[in-house]
Amino acid sequence: MVNITRKTIPANVHVDQTTLGTKDLVITAMPVKKSVMLTPVVTATAFDRTVSFRSSDPHIATVSANGVVSAKAPGTATIIMRTSDGGYEARCSVTVE
Repeated sequence: MVNITRKTIPANVHVDQTTLGTKDLVITAMPVKKSVMLTPVVTATAFDRTVSFRSSDPHIATVSANGVVSAKAPGTATIIMRTSDGGYEARCSVTVE
């Protein structure tokens, strides 16, 4: 079972801000070899809505260009999404069991 916890954040006010649904998204109890899809939320009126993803520790969890997080080994990693326009970041903590 994968548990996803969402924390409340203020509403976006700038066109080029972004979140991963919420600013603080935590995925816990993710079994090794399982995957979950992250959906970026970029303000609809933004000119350039492209984003990139990276993992703080690819040995624990990897993330594809489309936001699919795959559990590799037990531990904790942070998935970082960054907007091309403005360089805003959103983070997601992933704990793999």
